Parts: sequence; C-alpha cells; structure tokens
Amino acid sequence: MRTIFMCCAASLSLFWLAGCPTTNVTPSEQTEAGTESHTHKEHTTETFNEGTTEPLNEGTTEPTQDASTQERPAEEQPKEVSRPPDVPSTGAWKTLKQMPTPRQETAVVALGGKIYVLGGFDDRARTVATVESYDPSTDTWTQHADLPVPLHHANAAVLDGKIYIVGFLISISFSERGRIFVYDPSKDKWDEKKSMPAGKERGSSAVGVIDGKIYLAGGLRANKALAEVSVYDPVQETWQDLPPLPAIRDHMASAAIGKKFYVIGGRKGPIKSHVTDVDIFDTVAKKWSKGPSMPTSRGGVAYATVGKVIFVFGGEGANNTTGVFPQTEAFDTETQTWHTLAPMPLPRHGMEAASIQNKIYVPGGATKQAFGASSTVEVFSSPF
Repeated sequence: MRTIFMCCAASLSLFWLAGCPTTNVTPSEQTEAGTESHTHKEHTTETFNEGTTEPLNEGTTEPTQDASTQERPAEEQPKEVSRPPDVPSTGAWKTLKQMPTPRQETAVVALGGKIYVLGGFDDRARTVATVESYDPSTDTWTQHADLPVPLHHANAAVLDGKIYIVGFLISISFSERGRIFVYDPSKDKWDEKKSMPAGKERGSSAVGVIDGKIYLAGGLRANKALAEVSVYDPVQETWQDLPPLPAIRDHMASAAIGKKFYVIGGRKGPIKSHVTDVDIFDTVAKKWSKGPSMPTSRGGVAYATVGKVIFVFGGEGANNTTGVFPQTEAFDTETQTWHTLAPMPLPRHGMEAASIQNKIYVPGGATKQAFGASSTVEVFSSPF
C-alpha cells in the first residue's frame, strides 16, 4: 500500500524508496515540508541514478506448489477457476487514454467505479498533491481536490465509501509523516483525523482492510525498512501493535482476503535487496505463516486482487538496461499456487493498481530505475 514504495540525491544513491492535525484541511494549505518538496526543480533523472554500475540482482525462482496438489477429500478440493470468455489463459493487456499528469510513486485505489491516482512524483521529480480519477465507462479523466500536502508512497485504503491516507513520505528527502487524511468523494473534500502515534510514522507500507480496520505492515522510516505491524480503527481513531513481519520490508505487494493479510515481495531498503517472500497474517489467530514464494524477486511493484487471486505487476531492480521488470504473476490463494501471465506491454515500477470486476488498471509509474515518470495507463483482463 503502499507507496508504494515504497531521499536527498545522496540518499537516493543508497535507497529508492513520503504535522499537527487540523480538521477540514483545505487544498491550499501548505506545510513547510510540502513547500520544500517543490524547491528541487533542477533535479534530473541522472541525478538519481542508483548504483547502475553494479550488477542488479534479478533473482528468480521457480513457482512453488504446496500440498494442495495432493489428493484431498471431496469436501476439501479447491474450486475450479473458470476463465471469462474471450480472455486468453495468460490474460490480456490494453492501453488506455493517458493520465493527464505523468506520475510515479502514487497511491491508487478504486472507488465508485472509478480509479483514483493520488500524489506521487511528476516527470521533473517534484512531489505533487494532484488527485485525478479515471472513469472506465466513459474513458475520461477528472481532476479532484488536491491532497492537503504534496506526498508520495502514501499508505492508501478505501473504507465506507471514503479514501484514507494513513501515513506517507514527503519531498525528495523521503521523510516520513504520520498524518491521516480522509477524502469524501460526495463533497470532493479532504479532512484530517488524529495522526499516527509518535514514532510510528511511515510510508511505503503494505496495506489491507479487514473488518472495518486498516492494517499496515512494514514500510519506510528514516530511509530504513521496517518490520513493525499495526492496525488502525478509524471509528475510535486508535492504533494497536501486532506481531512484526518475519523480516524488514518495504515497497511490497499486499492484499486482504477474508481474515488474512498477505504481504508479498518487496525489498529490505536498497533497490537490489528485493525478495520473493510471501507472508500471511491471520487476523484472528494473530500469527504469521509462510506462503509459496513469488516466482520473480522484485520490489516497487503494482498489485491488485480479483476474487481470491492476487496479481503482481512490474517492479524495480531487474538485471537489464532499464532496471525494470515486465513480469505479471498471480497467486491463487485457494490453491496456493503461482501463475505466470502476460507481461506488461510497457514495463514499469513505482506505481500501484486497482481492480474493477475482472479488470485491473495500472496507471503511471516509471519506465526506468529510480525516476522516469510516465502517463501511460494499461488495463489487464484477468483470466481467472
């Protein structure tokens, strides 16, 4: 959630990783941090080239299968997944109308049949407060009220018809903030709630919504990856600490299915430290368990869920000329198996995705490692 994804120019060479609350925040409100983020206009892509003289670790493994392939009693057999008509077994991609503002390191959510793209870096590596939505039914983009402050790598979730931003990073310094913003689409207005507890601020975290609460796992603070996990109750405006991740992570994929919170891939800070790990948190037992590893190790990915299948797209840290992964892989949580699907037409990292029915929308992102914001929008039709 993240991010995400998820530094000053000097910090970016090591990492690639965005307040006191007031209510009814207006789009024109500026903070010292938000203003600072707009002062770095002369940065170029080359300034933020991260360790490209070193070989990058692409690190892939074969898809892992568990005991679900063994014979089971009839009542335990997983349900067959039927493919929608006219969709190839590997899925299908289509390019859509471009996003008005090229951006990367955005938050992306689906709400009311629209895809919202929140904040991020523009194509000049400036942090923005821009909010735009795409309506698939009309193939049109609409601009909405700006975020209260420019931000990136936001931890975003949808709950009760509203968009929540629960922690984020700011400016080129990638400093963390724990402010919480809530967007009401019926009013086109942002409000602010009580901030995260001091010392718990972070961005580029895994995010999931279960039983009316928002779960956060890992993320970035002080440009370092975290293992901490907590859950936010937006009604009571309270936080509860939970058992930490087995290892530090940021810029990962995540999903909430049933009572379980999935954290997939990501990295341990530096771009090349990406992993294949799949960790599953049982919100009832409050325990972590391991799932089968993702076939391709990567971080800075886009991700979305269709039914009980989690899709992971693209990512950063590949051993190629762009440093970007093209892979599309899907994890069926019922059969506990991974599937390799049609790769992205334009490989990207630093973006998020959201689904409406069986279609997954992937707006923006970067076409090369570090900075290189794109306005490309692609939609993937799920074969499941």
